[in-house]
Amino acid sequence: MIVKNTILFFLLLSISVLCIASDETETRRLYEDVCAQCHSLSAIELTRNGRAGWEDTVHKMVVVGAQLSLEEMEVIIDYLYRHYGPDSSNPMRTGVLPHDSALQEDGIVSSENIVLPEGEGKQLLEGYCMLCHDLGRIVATARGEDEWQAYVQDMLRRNEMSINEEQLATMLSYLNKNFGDTDAH
Repeated sequence: MIVKNTILFFLLLSISVLCIASDETETRRLYEDVCAQCHSLSAIELTRNGRAGWEDTVHKMVVVGAQLSLEEMEVIIDYLYRHYGPDSSNPMRTGVLPHDSALQEDGIVSSENIVLPEGEGKQLLEGYCMLCHDLGRIVATARGEDEWQAYVQDMLRRNEMSINEEQLATMLSYLNKNFGDTDAH
């Protein structure tokens, strides 16, 4: 009896694994068929978003013409979140920084060898922002105070992260001091 139940258990487990693999293949195919009509998949796959960010993105794409049912939208949002969310194994990579980046010295500084300036807020930046992308994405563009605030709050919202007001103020102060656009004021 125990042997029979064990065999039945493993048979059912094998069938469920095959169904999951089949569903994943079908979901990948749906994602490729719909999204590749307008975008290169590599551009999408370099992006990192929380569930809210992927919901925003997929809803915008449907508004501009992506042909998806409500059920298909949910399937693609789940797929994108699982594979390209903050917990995915590969954060977004920037590569060589633009020539006008605050950290670019000789044209060869890339996102892999960035050393952030010391200061209060550095650890917060590394802890929150690097969940989704490398430091190059953060420092590549100088922004004004209002732009940094809007940008950081949008990233936190899209990735469903919370941060207290004091930490937010510290992070924004660090960004403005080190990567602020003095012409934007």
